[in-house]
Amino acid sequence: MISVGDILKILDQIPIWKALREMPKRVAELEARVQKLEAEKAAAPPKPTGRECPMCGAEMKVLAETGHPQFSFAGVKVHTMKCDVCEHTASRDFTPGKGYR
Repeated sequence: MISVGDILKILDQIPIWKALREMPKRVAELEARVQKLEAEKAAAPPKPTGRECPMCGAEMKVLAETGHPQFSFAGVKVHTMKCDVCEHTASRDFTPGKGYR
């Protein structure tokens, strides 16, 4: 008669069985790492978008878009922006797909 212990000894000889046996522990470790990374990302300050007002930090709105005087052939645009909070205006170079420079 074959016992459960005998079956487990046989299964321990199969490499995939060893990997499957460790899987719940590995999944729990990975879930903990993902949770930690998500918490760190949520706590990190937001990345600058290029639309921050240099005077007060509020987000500026684009009022106008024109081709760049030297680099419009490459798709570079000039955005004229205004802050609704402090009324500051500024112009910034913008490249579609790359953002503000």
